[in-house]
Amino acid sequence: MLTETQVKTAGWGNTEVQALRARALAFFEEKGLPEVKNELYKYSNIQRLFTENGFRETELKTATDTLSLPELPFATSGTLVLYNGVFQPALSVLPAGVEVQAAGTILNGSLAAQTFALPEPDAVKALALATASEGVALLIGENVQVAKPLLVFSYTDVEDASSLASLHVLTAGKNASASVLMLHAHAAEKRFFAQQVWQYFTAEGAALRVYDMQNEGPESYTINHFSALQAANSTFSLTTSSTGSAFMRNNVRAEHAGEGCHTELNGLFMPSEGQHIDNRTFVGHMFPNCTSDELYKGIAAANGKGVFNGKVYVARDAQKTNAYQSNKNVLLSREATINSKPELEIYADDVKCSHGSTTGQLDEQSIFYMQARGIRQAEARKLLLLAFANDVFERIPDMELRAFFETEAGQRFAALYRSR
Repeated sequence: MLTETQVKTAGWGNTEVQALRARALAFFEEKGLPEVKNELYKYSNIQRLFTENGFRETELKTATDTLSLPELPFATSGTLVLYNGVFQPALSVLPAGVEVQAAGTILNGSLAAQTFALPEPDAVKALALATASEGVALLIGENVQVAKPLLVFSYTDVEDASSLASLHVLTAGKNASASVLMLHAHAAEKRFFAQQVWQYFTAEGAALRVYDMQNEGPESYTINHFSALQAANSTFSLTTSSTGSAFMRNNVRAEHAGEGCHTELNGLFMPSEGQHIDNRTFVGHMFPNCTSDELYKGIAAANGKGVFNGKVYVARDAQKTNAYQSNKNVLLSREATINSKPELEIYADDVKCSHGSTTGQLDEQSIFYMQARGIRQAEARKLLLLAFANDVFERIPDMELRAFFETEAGQRFAALYRSR
């Protein structure tokens, strides 16, 4: 088990970062991997995951010049390639106004403190912060408008049962605007446990939209830590589409550091055949006149298991807050399960906040109606699932990117009914 091995911290970062990483390591050593009675991981058995798979730290390859990049049906503004979490400059091309540095070069003062903060007693994230390799700092300059999505392609190539982590920072300068598409792939038939920490900073007036297509194979066991700190009048949006991985956990946290912020969190998760996909979100309204909108939809088939646990927090001074949260789920078999726990914690008076959760099955009357008009049952079910999922994809303003996500989901739904 990982808790029985010596956890080593890579030698990167200034004195301040080293101290913060040592603190994270001490926290992990004190707490250990969480049990299911831990509220943060109530529906995800992390200890069993490690016990059954024997994940361990191994020496990682850090460079490659032969990687095949994904072919996309639309143009991008550039490509940033990560190999086992390490930046590959020879394979990367960035647009004007966007630069990349080693993460450690910008992590100091408040940036370092925010990146290594543990607002919740999460020993799993502490482990990631302590052991992460030095990733990239992706810097979008002031007033830079990146018209096309920037592709971030992450490839994992490790020994079987390896454990790895990486830490990355993305900053959007004042009045900047950009969208980022994250794609993942890995070497076949090698099980691995990966943690990625992404810290986002949006300066005043900036707009940053991140789209993460999480369709890795069944050898992948992944936990993502997405954290955003938003300055006044900035927008941060994160959309995840989770179809792959034997185990997937998305920890999402967005906090407002000024008035006029808008946060949008969207997710579609589709566990099947023993997959476990867990989403935990937190939106912190700390200032007045901010808004947030959150929509997560789950589709569970076979004996797949899904989780949504989202909290909207409204501080006492965060008057005029508008916050909405919705989780809707469909179960396609009796063995499938989705646990849903939406939460509101409100300390201000003049706010508009709502949350809700529903779980059900496909409408059999609609299926019968389509069959009566010559549509095969499998195709009818696929069409209903696409209609259900499109509420998430319609929030993607880039039409080509939206079509890309819709196509991927359609292939997933077709595979569910291929044998019928």
